[in-house]
Amino acid sequence: MSTGPQDDFSPEPSIPQGAASLESILYMGELRQRPSRPPDCENENQALVALPTAMVDPGSNILETFADTILDITQSDSAGLSLFTKDGGQRFCWPAIAGPWNPHSGGGTPVNLGPRGDVLDPDCTLLIRHFERR
Repeated sequence: MSTGPQDDFSPEPSIPQGAASLESILYMGELRQRPSRPPDCENENQALVALPTAMVDPGSNILETFADTILDITQSDSAGLSLFTKDGGQRFCWPAIAGPWNPHSGGGTPVNLGPRGDVLDPDCTLLIRHFERR
């Protein structure tokens, strides 16, 4: 993992009042110690087939397929797409979410609420556990 300005970020700007501090839910040491994941050519090939297939199928939602594909390839608990709204980028909308957060698909939050804002501030990969505390 590279070192640089992102290693020295201050999480304070993204902490909503009354929420747990970012440092209390970050696991950066564990993230740095994780071995690189070897390529999974079969899974990645399936993704390369699924995405264009969804693009040409009028009954499918390419963004939902993309979220499902991210979930499968990364072996994550959840995956989703957060897009800035047109109101000056102060809110996220969630056009697609895979996993337990799926019921919130189509919703949104202010940029500084939750892990999305925390990740945007330092512009680096973060390993967050118990993000519900924020």
